[in-house]
Amino acid sequence: MSFNSNTESPQSKAEQQRLYREKEGEGFADLQQAIREVTAGRVDPAKRHETLTAAAQKIRELNRQNEELRRQLNGVPHSSWGAQGGQTHGAWP
Repeated sequence: MSFNSNTESPQSKAEQQRLYREKEGEGFADLQQAIREVTAGRVDPAKRHETLTAAAQKIRELNRQNEELRRQLNGVPHSSWGAQGGQTHGAWP
């Protein structure tokens, strides 16, 4: 059972915040490494904002590529695709 008490000592709260920041830092480091890997080192974000922006751009790019491959597999002509995305036709969800 989870119990949230307002009687936590400031030290335990500070420790929780430190652990959270540590995990967050590890997550950003992992994301930065993944960006470097999928861009063959062409993108090397240094700041957290740059990391998030680069990740969002790469996710969108990979989504467009995925949709294009799905269209090719399903035989749907390229002209049915919008510039920013669209619906996939055929058997794919």
